[in-house]
Amino acid sequence: IAAARGSAHEGQAGGTTVALPSAQKIAHGSTGMTVTKLLSAKEILDASDVDPDLARYCVLTAAEVTDLLNSTEVKSADYNTVKALAEGKLNTFCGFEFIRTQRLVTSGGVTYCYAYTEAALGAGMGDELFVDIGPRRDKRMATQVYVSGSMACTRIEDEQFVEIACQ
Repeated sequence: IAAARGSAHEGQAGGTTVALPSAQKIAHGSTGMTVTKLLSAKEILDASDVDPDLARYCVLTAAEVTDLLNSTEVKSADYNTVKALAEGKLNTFCGFEFIRTQRLVTSGGVTYCYAYTEAALGAGMGDELFVDIGPRRDKRMATQVYVSGSMACTRIEDEQFVEIACQ
């Protein structure tokens, strides 16, 4: 989440920081999550010629799920083939698979949700994992498993990532 919201790094050595462009952000407009905001996120991704076959995800909190479940388009069988209110959960809508978490950043009463494709974020390992398994003499020879590694994550395709602010 921190890597998605933070500045990406570009260049051969990764020395240039790049903030998410304002064209990839949807303002809160003093409302929570709405179908209009989801459609705007979809439009931003589609307008960037994002491959329609890539899986699309929307990460939001319980409050935003409630906002969407209260909207007519989500709870009506005329708009949605999944009976969201009967199930009590929201799996997919507008081509997005929803991931609910309470770990999103909230600042000044605004929660920042994210819509992105599977190719928007990347993870890398700086080196191979170091693994050591052996006895600990200070713990009555109990076996200890020690693993360390260097890993990082960043946005790699800004065009495939949208930040949605919700009041």
